[in-house]
Amino acid sequence: MSYLDQRTSPARIWALGVVAILHVLIGIAFVTGFYQRFTKEGVKDLDVFDVEEPPPPEEEPPPPEEIPEPVSPQVVAPPPIVRTNVPPPPSPPTQAVIPPPSPPSFVATPPRPAPPTPPAVQAPPPPPPSAPPTPARLRSGSVSNADYPSSAIRSGASGTTRITLSVDASGRATGCTVSGSSGNSSLDSTACSLAQRRFRFTPATRDGQNVAGSYSQSIRWVLPDD
Repeated sequence: MSYLDQRTSPARIWALGVVAILHVLIGIAFVTGFYQRFTKEGVKDLDVFDVEEPPPPEEEPPPPEEIPEPVSPQVVAPPPIVRTNVPPPPSPPTQAVIPPPSPPSFVATPPRPAPPTPPAVQAPPPPPPSAPPTPARLRSGSVSNADYPSSAIRSGASGTTRITLSVDASGRATGCTVSGSSGNSSLDSTACSLAQRRFRFTPATRDGQNVAGSYSQSIRWVLPDD
C-alpha cells in the first residue's frame, strides 16, 4: 500500500475518477435512449384484438339407470321327513257322558173361581127440578125525554137505547150494559148511568129466596120541540 501511494500522484487519481464518471453517464444515456426507442417501436408493432371466450361445453344427460330384472326366488324342496321309532302320543282321557236333566213337568191347576159380583148400588133419584126464578121487577125510577143530553140535541141525534141491568138480591142495580145502541154514544151512556142510579127493583126469587137477577128495558129518545 505504501508502494502504490508513492508511485500514484493525486492528479492521476483525479483523472481516473473523471473517466469513470464519464463512462457511467454514457452508459446511462445509452441505456435510457435505447429503452425509449425500443418501447415506442414495440407499441407501434403491437396489434390489439379482442379475445372471445369459447362457449361452455354442453352437459350431456346422464345415462339411464339400468333397472335389474326381478329374480324369482328359487324354490327349495323341504328335506324328507325321516320317521324314527317314536312312541305315539298318549290318548286323551275318556270323559264320562252325563245325560242332560229331563225338563220339569208342570201340573195344570184349575183357575180360581171369580169372586161374586156385589149387588149393584142404586143411585138416589135426582131431586125434582126447581121452579124457574121469578125475574126482578122495576119498583121505582124512570128515564124520559126530559133527560135528553144537550150534545145529542145539538147534533140532532135520536133513537132507542136498550139496556140490561144487573140486580143483586137486595134489589139494587150493580151494573148496566147497552144491549142495543141508539146510534149515538151520548144517548146510550146517559140511559145507562141514569137507570143504574135511579131504578129500584123487587129482587128475583127462587124457592122463596131472594137471588141476583137481571132486568132489561128500552128507552126511546125523541128530539124535543123547540
